[in-house]
Amino acid sequence: MSHADSTLAALFKGWHDYQNALLKALVPLSDEQLTLRAAPNERTIGEMTAHIIGARAGWFYELMGEGGELFADMRTWDEAGAPTRNAAELVEGVRQAGA
Repeated sequence: MSHADSTLAALFKGWHDYQNALLKALVPLSDEQLTLRAAPNERTIGEMTAHIIGARAGWFYELMGEGGELFADMRTWDEAGAPTRNAAELVEGVRQAGA
């Protein structure tokens, strides 16, 4: 295995591990818990999750031309004025944007 191949393999494993940890933390949360924030001037858990989804979908859709209409929509989830997503929507968004 070349150095580039081993680096890529480590990157994909790290992504998979991060994805699983994120889902493990999100799945048990209620809609109410998603409105919690660490400090008054910080984003809520739901807003941070929507930002992760929006950024991922944006990278794939805008930079790589992947994801079609689904990612075109999801890339706006963290924009000002975007609708608040419930727990089930956010979990599904993480799953779809992180696959």
